[in-house]
Amino acid sequence: MLAFIIGFLIIILLIIYRPGKFSEGGIALLGLFALLLLSLIKWAEIPWALLGNELLHPFQIVIILVTLAVLSTTLDDYGFFKFAAYKAILWSKNNGKILFRNFFLLTFILTSFTSNDIDVLTVTPIILWFALATKKINPWPYLFYVFVVANTSSMEWLIGNLTNIIVGTVFNLGFIEFLLIMIIPTLVTLIFQYLFLRLIFNNQLPNKILDKQELEKVNRVVSQPLANKRKNIFVLTVLILVILGAALSDFLPIELWMVTTMGALIVLLSNEFNLKERLKVIPWNVEVFVLVFIILTTKLQSLGVIDWLALNFKGILTDFWGGIYFASFFSAIISGIINNIPAAISLSSVFHTLTSGFDIIHTKAVAYGLVIGTNLGSLLTPVGALATILWLTLIRKRGFSFSVGKFIGYGLLVGSLSILVASSVLGIELILLN
Repeated sequence: MLAFIIGFLIIILLIIYRPGKFSEGGIALLGLFALLLLSLIKWAEIPWALLGNELLHPFQIVIILVTLAVLSTTLDDYGFFKFAAYKAILWSKNNGKILFRNFFLLTFILTSFTSNDIDVLTVTPIILWFALATKKINPWPYLFYVFVVANTSSMEWLIGNLTNIIVGTVFNLGFIEFLLIMIIPTLVTLIFQYLFLRLIFNNQLPNKILDKQELEKVNRVVSQPLANKRKNIFVLTVLILVILGAALSDFLPIELWMVTTMGALIVLLSNEFNLKERLKVIPWNVEVFVLVFIILTTKLQSLGVIDWLALNFKGILTDFWGGIYFASFFSAIISGIINNIPAAISLSSVFHTLTSGFDIIHTKAVAYGLVIGTNLGSLLTPVGALATILWLTLIRKRGFSFSVGKFIGYGLLVGSLSILVASSVLGIELILLN
């Protein structure tokens, strides 16, 4: 057991530091083969891990991830996200504080329509481009805030984060119910984060970013019209229909993966886009990463490590407020240690078992506490989520760097307070609803 845990942690560390030109999916796959060669995991365990059980069907989750990626990468490749980010810059009126607010609104809106991973990969390069092109602003406040908002906004939708889909599947949370329950904690937490980080970064946000000549130069780039307008409208329409279909899946005998698959097929089989090109740009390395971590997490769960930790604190769950705070903070800490995907897979199954016999409102409290923890746990450490790893990698590629200590220092402070705010609002909301 100890050897497997050490191997698992080594894989995570290698994914963070990305030796050579390996992707996170490539490192995860090589790590899996190494564990197989060392007999720390057996070939026969792999199909069982992917097939899942009556609570969780991992392969359906991967299908949702792939099909949503078809829609989001198409919008990204045809310039919609970049256009939106450029507009946020243009509307900042050359004021760093207004730009801070605009990136907050942009990130919230984009995450509502896609996911935190896509949002981070889209908005981050724009911030770096703006900072490096003008050499007038410190990108750190904007980079960190966009990262925080993306991982907080993802709590709002069932499809906003892979961990939401995992928890929602295990606890049978409907699309509309999820939105109605989580929208208030999400919005209150975002408002808190905006005020708190605006206060912290206030001195680093200039009132005037550029002089007149520099501003005209940047405006010429930023104010370009949206290219491929018809294609973007087509994909946005399909995306809206997918969201409506996801909502209807609460009432009709269809499942979420069927809805997202239908939306992806409409785009792929239309005459608007090249099929081979669309399939090529899907982040397959991310899909490989998810599949491997499902296998590794299933093995970790079979060893009883997460079960043992959770069972030792089972008594806390019997209290309503204890259940919310424990589910939120415990899942956030586990996410910060082993990544939020394996944390969501392990803890959702364990907590589902531990809450059997609880009343509905109490069970919901624990379930949505897991949603909060596995989303906001990504703020605590550099390994908290795939979005964190992608964000750090992208920033390093563009020549900007900061210490791990700086990230953890800001992340622990903002993440812990955000979890406290979101969990408290969730508890009050559930009591009022009850």
